[in-house]
Amino acid sequence: MNWPIKIGVTVLGIAGLLFACYIGLIIYINWPNDRILAKNIEITTEWIEITIEPAVKPENRSQSVNLRIKDLKLPDGKLLSPEIELYDDSGNKVEFFHSGSVTKYFVDEVFRARYQNQSIDLPADRRYTKMRIRSDIPFSCDQIYWRDYDPK
Repeated sequence: MNWPIKIGVTVLGIAGLLFACYIGLIIYINWPNDRILAKNIEITTEWIEITIEPAVKPENRSQSVNLRIKDLKLPDGKLLSPEIELYDDSGNKVEFFHSGSVTKYFVDEVFRARYQNQSIDLPADRRYTKMRIRSDIPFSCDQIYWRDYDPK
């Protein structure tokens, strides 16, 4: 092989390696930081208290509590509307509201913090140690998890 071909192959190899590193960095930055809070739980009309060990703390720009359930809409057309509360280690309560769904290989219902009917960011200086959940219509939940990520 002559030297122009060797240089071309080397340059293409370096460019390919840099591109792969760039893609890896983008994936790493945007990879959600999920923490499972509960699995295979029956949500009823009574408040269920879930202790979060270790406590969760907002570290990124966006936080949510997600429920992995079969379907938010029941066969009779009614919508599930669970009430979710998160408590910090000082006992302060934050209420969550349904803000959408995430679909990948399954459907997850997304709940975000609210104050006076507006979406809010959780304060970064607090640790959340307890969650309470209930619903007027009982349902099964495969998984409840905390998502803390920085959408870019």
